[in-house]
Amino acid sequence: MNDFQFLEDMPIVRRMREYILRWWRLEVGFATPDGYVTDHARGVVVPPDNPFCRASLTSAEGFRLCNRSVAAAVEQVLRQSSDTPRAMLAETCHLSFPMLMVPVIHDGTAVGVLFTGGFVLEEDKLRRCRLIVASARRYAIHVDAPAVAAEQIPVLNKRDFEQLCDLVETLAIQLQQFDGWGKPGQDDEELQAWMPMGATKEGDLVGGSKGMRKVLDLVRRVATSDSTILITGENGTGKEMVARAIHGQSNRRQRPFVIKNCAAVPDTLLESELFGHTKGSFTGAVRDKPGLFSAAHTGTIFLDEVGDMSPAMQVKVLRVLQDGSFTPVGSVESVRVDVRVLAATNRPLRKMVQDGTFREDLFYRLNVINLHLPPLRERVNDIKLLADHFLVKMAGKTGTAIKTLQPGVMERFVAYSWPGNIRELQNEIERLVVLSGDATSISPELVSEHIGQNLTDTFSGVPHHGKMKDAIVGLERKMIAEGLVRTHWKKAVLARELGLSRTTLAAKIKVYNLDGPIPSVRD
Repeated sequence: MNDFQFLEDMPIVRRMREYILRWWRLEVGFATPDGYVTDHARGVVVPPDNPFCRASLTSAEGFRLCNRSVAAAVEQVLRQSSDTPRAMLAETCHLSFPMLMVPVIHDGTAVGVLFTGGFVLEEDKLRRCRLIVASARRYAIHVDAPAVAAEQIPVLNKRDFEQLCDLVETLAIQLQQFDGWGKPGQDDEELQAWMPMGATKEGDLVGGSKGMRKVLDLVRRVATSDSTILITGENGTGKEMVARAIHGQSNRRQRPFVIKNCAAVPDTLLESELFGHTKGSFTGAVRDKPGLFSAAHTGTIFLDEVGDMSPAMQVKVLRVLQDGSFTPVGSVESVRVDVRVLAATNRPLRKMVQDGTFREDLFYRLNVINLHLPPLRERVNDIKLLADHFLVKMAGKTGTAIKTLQPGVMERFVAYSWPGNIRELQNEIERLVVLSGDATSISPELVSEHIGQNLTDTFSGVPHHGKMKDAIVGLERKMIAEGLVRTHWKKAVLARELGLSRTTLAAKIKVYNLDGPIPSVRD
């Protein structure tokens, strides 16, 4: 497909563009190695969301200057790039905007560059805006009220910029694994095999498996409401990241996001932290202090581990949910707040209600919408996505090249049950990056012993007692899951290995919930 239309057909490209446009008002484009912007092949011009770029792209000369700026940036970036997708800033824009560029490398060859621009960094806003206004004047690009127009330019703080780099680098990693670069007749079946990946602005909510697609879809649908949401799941499944994602996509995203873990905190301290206290209300209360609900006014508060709250605290939280009011410790006057409440727990609240240890009325107030996160052992297809994502993050953190995992590492990862879920996987990736030193790839020998042990026992994870059919089902699922990783998800190859027809294998993959999107699927 020499016209690069397949880029527009990839769900991951559409999804990433949608996220970046929604969060930062920025457009992501793709340019060929010679600097040609592929959108232009379709007769499409998509200017960044600011008056200066729009004005430039609506004139013939400005359009030529924009293309020349992109071509110069591509040339500059490809001269410096290695075989890993690393975000770089280019200073070739005729309007003096910084340009974020990430090369896409396939089989050791640069196939193009992902890019975005039309923003300024918060730390450099004043100087940069003066340059932009002066550049527009120099190239006779007319903008009404330049000083006012400069205030309409998207501004990214340090964290925003890091997250933007993270997303574009992640997209580049996925694109470089696609086999259709430069092929004139890439068919629809292979494009369909290229499955989407879900991600949030916070960067750590990543997944493409069937279970996570449901979660991500629900997050998008409930984010803009003000309904209370109860997020459930085991420890380490990413409940806080889901809460951040909901807030980040809500109408309150520019307002405070306050977090409080309610586990193992004495009632008196938790009440003071949540609702505040007045001077002299207890020993050590030397001044009035507002609580976290007040701090979250007009924003969102995330109450983690709500299942650990005492009955007395449950009553106080219930009142806030009912009428938005509370009384600070030592005060006789109520305080009203406008706060959206998100809550999370790893405990079985419904059973606790039946046992009388959790208030039924509070449970129903919290559980207006339930969002359950599956454990990582039920998201086998997400392990590679998550591992790649954490490798990119570690590279950014350490300032080194992005490392890769050798096939044996992934075999061990897939065979392991991950009782600590995503948090355990992230810690293991960090450990492997540190232990691998200057190596560009991580070998299986470095994997933690307790993770590697599962691969040495063919029957690990398979019940050794009980009904025979359950053991057979467990062994069959394990063989298929490991085979998918070993063959890089080439189902035709695996079907031959297992002595199955491709149709039978596809049916078993679906039954065992192994059919979620995987970045390197190639049939």
